[in-house]
Amino acid sequence: MPTIRALTADEAPAAARILVNADPSWRTNSEEERKQSLAWMVRRIETPGDTIYGLFRDEALLGVTRLIQLQMNVRDAQVLTGGVSMVAVDLAHKKERVAHVLMRFCLNRCRVEGMPLAALYPFRPDFYRQMGFGYGAPSTQHIFTPASLPTHGARAHVRLLTEDDTTAMRECYARVQTRTHGLMVKPEADMTSLLTGETRAVGVAHDGALTGYLSFTFENDPEHHSALDALHVKELVYETPDALGSLFAFLRSQRDQVYQIVLETQDEYFHHALADPRDASGRIFPFVAHQIGARGLGVMYRVTDTRAAIQTLAGARFGDERCLVAITVRDSLLPENDGAYLVQFEEGRPRLVEGARYDVALALDVADFSSLLMGVIDVTHLYRYGLAEVSDPARLETLDQLFATPAKPVCMTAF
Repeated sequence: MPTIRALTADEAPAAARILVNADPSWRTNSEEERKQSLAWMVRRIETPGDTIYGLFRDEALLGVTRLIQLQMNVRDAQVLTGGVSMVAVDLAHKKERVAHVLMRFCLNRCRVEGMPLAALYPFRPDFYRQMGFGYGAPSTQHIFTPASLPTHGARAHVRLLTEDDTTAMRECYARVQTRTHGLMVKPEADMTSLLTGETRAVGVAHDGALTGYLSFTFENDPEHHSALDALHVKELVYETPDALGSLFAFLRSQRDQVYQIVLETQDEYFHHALADPRDASGRIFPFVAHQIGARGLGVMYRVTDTRAAIQTLAGARFGDERCLVAITVRDSLLPENDGAYLVQFEEGRPRLVEGARYDVALALDVADFSSLLMGVIDVTHLYRYGLAEVSDPARLETLDQLFATPAKPVCMTAF
């Protein structure tokens, strides 16, 4: 029988060998890079709340995964969330259900450690959807010229940031996190990385406080524009329209040096901010639809404990409809999470009840329930696609209003 346990620092080299073979991002080109990667793994092993687990059989390490304790804003409630990453299997032991066993172990650890939700970035969305992870909000990569940005912003309060501004950046992000659905509390190391190496940052100050910041890198492509750069936005955080306008003004002012700006965002309305949202491809779809960006599916979410999730979200914000819903969640990977739950929604708050007569019944797979809970999709579309069963279709609008969120979830945390 295989055993799974947390790795020690001495076992980091063996785990690194598995990751190097399984994950291209871990492949290194020099001895110095290999030492840096190994040192990073040792730090993770020794960091509380950040655990690398290994699956062993006869004392041989067959696979590894990482589980991080995160905190995510879900409908204005702060919810402990398990961040799953680095799922990797030894090349000689693929197709032996090693990843399956590791994933089930991680999800059970989430349940035991009070994390009713889990999140990950998939190497293959279909693989993790089969394990109960639902799609998150897509991200769009916009490529546009600086001149396309609005002209009304003021640059008077924009300045370059240094490592001395790390605390101010962290405080700005923390304020935004408390009112942004899906946003996670950012580890200190993530904030520090926005000001190191080739990454630069500018910020907007108002009454002595940072109200927005922009981190970015310059990227040169000699084949196309040897004398000009592309500016790649790494992170854009702002508290007010004025702060965003000032950051836009900074970007627009770079047009003598920058021929294009690259920005990835989960803001589905961002193209409305651009005078010309067309990207450089010039591609036009049938019926004259201009390509305005490339979409990608990133973070995925999973409910690991439906009962605990509903209890944790008792103070969260749902729709104002009053309705008693019988929710059946199908979960083949975690049978302990498979079942029916009576949920009373009243004044925007959910609570579990017992033995009451429900108004409408909703049944769906845990992957689709997870996307619904996160406000990524509504019940009507799940019903239309055959992904949800609803006892009374006349109640679809009520269900949509119950689970709606003002905006799709945003994730800026890499893990």
